[in-house]
Amino acid sequence: MDEEDADDSPRILSKDFLSEPDKRLLNWKRFNPERVPTGMRFVGASLNRQLPVRLGVPEVAFLGRSNVGKSSLLNKLSASARSSATDQARVGKTPGATASVNLYALENAKGKHILGWVDLPGFGYAKLSKDTKESVQQAAETYLGKRKELMLGILLVDIRREPSNDDRAVLAALFDMGVPIVVVATKVDKVSNTGREQALETIRVGLGLPEGQPLCVSSTTGEGTRDLWKIILEACEVGIGQFKRKYDKDAAMEQEQEEQEMATMDGEQEGEVFSDGEDLVYSQGFDWVHASGVVYEGDDDNYRDAEGDGEEEDWQSDKDGEDDEEPPMVEAQRETLKSLKRKVRDMQRRGEI
Repeated sequence: MDEEDADDSPRILSKDFLSEPDKRLLNWKRFNPERVPTGMRFVGASLNRQLPVRLGVPEVAFLGRSNVGKSSLLNKLSASARSSATDQARVGKTPGATASVNLYALENAKGKHILGWVDLPGFGYAKLSKDTKESVQQAAETYLGKRKELMLGILLVDIRREPSNDDRAVLAALFDMGVPIVVVATKVDKVSNTGREQALETIRVGLGLPEGQPLCVSSTTGEGTRDLWKIILEACEVGIGQFKRKYDKDAAMEQEQEEQEMATMDGEQEGEVFSDGEDLVYSQGFDWVHASGVVYEGDDDNYRDAEGDGEEEDWQSDKDGEDDEEPPMVEAQRETLKSLKRKVRDMQRRGEI
């Protein structure tokens, strides 16, 4: 047997029953955005409790106040020269224009999906009706709480503004949901070099971030986009690894459960031992009768004790006096019953039962 054949690692039993998006997610591979020409295509929008269609690739969610520059950053990261104007992320002329959860597919030159961008609705001063705000908020919470493809949440903050209560609330919500987070300061090209350090410190303290955060990014000059890509791809790799480990663990548990069920079924079929607490053993046969010391002498009416009592007793049929012959099957059943009764009485006389 080859070493490969001797591998005793858990066998994946349920892979054939995985959904196609799950299979694609398990097989996702990291790519180099500087070498792989990419383009972006709008997939669809969702509201309320509806989730976007599953592409089977890792997804990155972009969050932030209205007019913070989410759409511009999406287009910059996607190198969207191949994308049509309708496929580019929608740059809102009116703050709060994004009123749904928008999913975009990042595609390679062959049109294969390699990553998903999710533009979540802006918060803060969005010009939306109360009902629309509630619907949008529900859609965002549903996506963030239930989307297995979500590998990273990117919270965007305008470097020229102090963090708001909404920024802090979103950051806390992502943390509570267990979503990996990176904070990005946008529009850094709009502040002077002397004012940048103080602005970044204000954001870091306001959001309680560790040293070195937030990351500076400019959609205009491209500053920081390479570093952001590294963070995105590393987060995707870690997330896919966790997904694989969870899948392998579930598959191993499924295999163990199936083996236990099979062992139980085999035991039932073979007449496994049953204990009532007194070390008594029963089986599906009648070996317990023969083990009692009763010896069969040749016909159903003749049994003797194994110790040589030789006592015999005839049992009358319940149909004495009737001349009609019984059907062979009924007669055989009656004879078997008579035989068992004699055995029981013999055992009773000897005090065995």
